[in-house]
Amino acid sequence: MSYYRIFIMMQENDRGYSKGGKLSGYLKMEQNHSKIKALVHIQNIGLPKSSQILKAYVLSSAYPGTEPLYLGVLHLQGNTGSVFYECNKKNLAECYADLSKLDTAVVMCTDTKENSSEITFPLVGYRNQQWDWRENFIKRISEDNKKGQELEELEQLEGVEKVEEAEKVEEVETVEEAKKLEELEELERLEELERLEKVEEVEKVEEMKEVEKAEGLGISFNNEIYHKLSRFKRMEQPFEKIRKNYQWWMIDDINFDVNEIYKNIGKDSLLRHYISMNNFILYNNPYALNAIYQYGYYLIGIYHNAQYEIESIVYAIPSRYGVEPHPLLGVQAYARWIPKNGHKVMLGSMGYWVIRIDVKNADIAIMH
Repeated sequence: MSYYRIFIMMQENDRGYSKGGKLSGYLKMEQNHSKIKALVHIQNIGLPKSSQILKAYVLSSAYPGTEPLYLGVLHLQGNTGSVFYECNKKNLAECYADLSKLDTAVVMCTDTKENSSEITFPLVGYRNQQWDWRENFIKRISEDNKKGQELEELEQLEGVEKVEEAEKVEEVETVEEAKKLEELEELERLEELERLEKVEEVEKVEEMKEVEKAEGLGISFNNEIYHKLSRFKRMEQPFEKIRKNYQWWMIDDINFDVNEIYKNIGKDSLLRHYISMNNFILYNNPYALNAIYQYGYYLIGIYHNAQYEIESIVYAIPSRYGVEPHPLLGVQAYARWIPKNGHKVMLGSMGYWVIRIDVKNADIAIMH
């Protein structure tokens, strides 16, 4: 396997840690022929105690007895947190060297005070279905702590943001050398965050400048989307009580590659993010594919503002309410079931599971 990528949305699990909004987050992992990289990002987090820290792990339901893959301690800034992880595939257990086997992301909260054994899990996410991992996870973590196999956290709560996991860590001989190492790791982490997520304000400003410099880019992008969808049947109004300024198409060609409509987005990093998102929502999602093959179609919606600029793109997967598998299980926190025009919300009613994507940053959002 030369390249593979996974994306797992995380939702609130153990309560008491949300601040400023709904607690949520995600895990992104990618592998090539030699390396594995991962990024965990969470938002609306608030720790009740200053002595508490958050650690990120990845689990595999296919190998429930294997030691959890430790990604590091999350660095908190305000009510957001993130950690970047990178290693060589040869340094990982066989099950973790294959990303297709990883299906569960866990954020664990522990207290750094001595004699504190309290362990909670503010955030958990699943690629597929939920499974009973908690008891075995706590047991393995406790055993590792007793044996001294898990690395002691090198980060201070407001300091170092990246810990490289290994069986042995070369001891830093001087304070000056330690500071240089921290600065290097900080620089590498920030570079990766800018490349993968564009979460820094500087990246957003640069993106706006590129759009301004690219003459007619917005019009070109709009025209490309409408051109790609023009061969499909237009639907006047598939739902009731939906905001105006939506246009809908019935995608009845199973072989149609939805990534084609984003090809003129104008920035390679944003295009890669769209492709990753579409693969996660549709093409790598057996529940969505089964529903599309069962009904022979799905819907694509375009929402535009008063200036006819496209603001969001919507996918609507047909499904009968409460009696068929959830086709958007991996992003169920953002998915909304809407009855088909003329139907009511009741068990067995025909409708659609709907998910919305903001075209400016490729973020998933709830249908409005």
